[in-house]
Amino acid sequence: MDSKLFILLFQPGEFFSPRSVVAHPDVVLKCDDTVSIAGNNSLFHRENDLIASKIITASSCHEIASTPYQFHYFTDHYRQVKKASGVQFDTLFSKFNITKHFNELMPAISIRIDEQQQLAKLYHFNDTAWHGTLMVKYAEVDITNLAEANDWQLCINALEGAYPRLLKYRHLLNDTCWYSRWKHDMELERKFTFQGIPNTWKLNTALYEAINLRGELSGFIPELDMSLQVFDYDNHIFEVIEPSAKGYISFIPQTNNKVAIKQKWFAKNAELRKESIYYDVTLSNSEFESKAREMAGGEIKRLAPFRRKRFDVNFESLETGNIYGVYFDICRSLDEPSRFAFSQCEVEYCRSRTLFDYSNVMEEFELVCAYVKHFLEQQGMLFEQNLYSKLDFARETHLALSQQEMTHG
Repeated sequence: MDSKLFILLFQPGEFFSPRSVVAHPDVVLKCDDTVSIAGNNSLFHRENDLIASKIITASSCHEIASTPYQFHYFTDHYRQVKKASGVQFDTLFSKFNITKHFNELMPAISIRIDEQQQLAKLYHFNDTAWHGTLMVKYAEVDITNLAEANDWQLCINALEGAYPRLLKYRHLLNDTCWYSRWKHDMELERKFTFQGIPNTWKLNTALYEAINLRGELSGFIPELDMSLQVFDYDNHIFEVIEPSAKGYISFIPQTNNKVAIKQKWFAKNAELRKESIYYDVTLSNSEFESKAREMAGGEIKRLAPFRRKRFDVNFESLETGNIYGVYFDICRSLDEPSRFAFSQCEVEYCRSRTLFDYSNVMEEFELVCAYVKHFLEQQGMLFEQNLYSKLDFARETHLALSQQEMTHG
């Protein structure tokens, strides 16, 4: 694809201050668009992938020798590289009589120019971590009538044309709002049930290295700040008997002495099921059963509680913004953990980070599932792709413990 990449540098106070007209950048860097990792929905920048060849302002344009622009700061190495980059650009700014300094400016906007489609795609700075920095597309602008414009005019016209959409969506570009969900009340997951109990931490780290460090799943990057997660919690589960086909309700004690309540509705095990989760509920263990009965609106049955240890690898599609997780589970009975236990690998659609319509959720889900299945085979794991659920495990454990009590009673 014939394209150009521009990084627009702003003073943060100017860029983020509320106003009815768009703030113009202080400096624009024209960069090599063949190096950065890009998708239709997002751009992902890491060390040395922003190679500037021009420094552009409202009044000047200067060709420069290829110079990496580095602004990451999460590790000592990044801070050293950023410092060196700052020295280089401050020298160039001074040479070209640009009064701003490197550390005063932030790369708030990227613009990719698709010359074949005559389209400018605008991406807003969204999130950063030690893996790199993510910029999310917020607008597309037709540039058919800008064929004669210079690079500064091209960027400013695209920036102004996209501003109404930035005003509409800017409030979503923060860490409490940027996620949304396709079928928000549904859970989509595929299960691979292991024979026996494997070393799930070893599997988890191997998958993390393959996807999030080596980039073996093309087009996906680590979900920043949530690329690897660990969970360990008890689960008190109640099957809903009547009304029929209502699944189960489980209570998960939190570290703050409150409870998370998970409710799933399904007539039979399936990959797509309705799910609701409520956090920070004040309940004691003795109140679980009455609360489950109230939520079910009918008959319930307390099953065997279990402890779930879970390791997650999460990653994000640059093309769509869809985020998927691979969870390695070990569930053990609280009553007889050495006797009743099972382990699974679950692939799940988690959420999306996009300011456009959801796309290719199922297609990417199938792609990820196929990759994970192949990964497990390469690891020499013995497993079955099935629909075996935590409810099945709790039922079987409850039945076995009940029979054991009757035998010894």
